[in-house]
Amino acid sequence: MREEVDREALEPRLAEAARFLYVGHVTTSKHGLDARLHLSCGPGTTGRAAVVNGHRPLTAADLLLGHRPGPASPWRMPNRVALIACESGGEVRFAEPVGLVAAAIHTGASYVTATRWTLPTDEGLRHFAPGATAATTVLPEAVRAVDAAHGAPDPVAALNAWQRAKADRWEAEGRLEDCPVVWAAFATAFA
Repeated sequence: MREEVDREALEPRLAEAARFLYVGHVTTSKHGLDARLHLSCGPGTTGRAAVVNGHRPLTAADLLLGHRPGPASPWRMPNRVALIACESGGEVRFAEPVGLVAAAIHTGASYVTATRWTLPTDEGLRHFAPGATAATTVLPEAVRAVDAAHGAPDPVAALNAWQRAKADRWEAEGRLEDCPVVWAAFATAFA
């Protein structure tokens, strides 16, 4: 059974956690502070984003400034944060690059792994990629690799070792499961 987590449940958990692994949906807008994590927050939840399809996303601004009315009350993020979601690290495309990665660093994270572009889904690859079968998957391995890297003494070196191994397999065998469109999307910011 999947537990639904909204911002009211997540905020105190993160303040006590050593790591945060988010695998989900992120959207960006016209500026980095409006980069949004999509949790299970209903329309009555307080926050800086407008309600979208019946829920209120959690923005980078919510993390930096707090999501409740009143004085700024930043969240506290754990030391290691991984955001496995489409363009979760896409804030570098803005003139003022303050998005989810910067928000996590400014609220306590030392290592933040995020993706630089939109990730293909396994279903999309199965449907469109030549040679894909019903059993073709790429995202579960990436999630496990990022999670393992964040559990290692040096997350940057661990993630890079996985990426180099994937690159070697891609060059040697050319398998869809080793395609750089997924593994090359991940980058880690270190504060």
